[in-house]
Parts: sequence; structure tokens; C-alpha cells
Amino acid sequence: AKDWYARAIRLNPHDGYSLMGTGICLDSIGEHAAAAKFFSEAEIHDPNGYYMVSWIGWHYVQTGDYVAARQWFIRSLHLYAGKENETPRNYLEICRQRLIEKASGKKPLLPGFF
Repeated sequence: AKDWYARAIRLNPHDGYSLMGTGICLDSIGEHAAAAKFFSEAEIHDPNGYYMVSWIGWHYVQTGDYVAARQWFIRSLHLYAGKENETPRNYLEICRQRLIEKASGKKPLLPGFF
């Protein structure tokens, strides 16, 4: 997929989604530093796209930076709070749980689980 995205970037260097796709691929194989560069460039091309902003939040989840991820997901919801934008809502809960774990050193009790 990285080769396909590289070709797409060459064909249309103004499209942020090919850059984002490359970042997703790199995060998926654990190359977070390299992925960060692609997400940063993708944001330049689509800074106010709720979908792009949500994927940048996903990148920060992959790196374990839940504070940064939370900010990106909140921003995505501010850009578009419609039903089609469920991903940031779901990831905000994941971030909340991970931040509780980090602060307390314990896994949080999930609602409805005893």
C-alpha cells in the first residue's frame, strides 16, 4: 500500500489523503516517527477536515499519547458532530480509560461490569 500511496502523492501532491494513508501504513508497522511526518504534511493539505483530524487523533493513540489524541478527537467533533463521525466519540472513551489507567496505575471499572 505504501508504494500505491507514494505513486498517488507523485500524481497529486496536493491531496492530503494519500499522505494520511501513508501515515496509517507506517503506524500499522510501528514506524511512528516516520508516520508523524506524513500526518503533519496531510494536516497542511486538509487542516479543517473532520475525517483527517480524526485520523491524526488515531495516530496519537498508536503512539500512546492519549492527551494529544484526545485534543484531535475533540477538534474533529467540533468540525462535524454528525452521526457519521462516530470514530472520535469511540476513541475519546478509549483515551479517557487509558488516562485513568496512567493516573491511577489501575484499570478503570467499566460501566456495567462488576
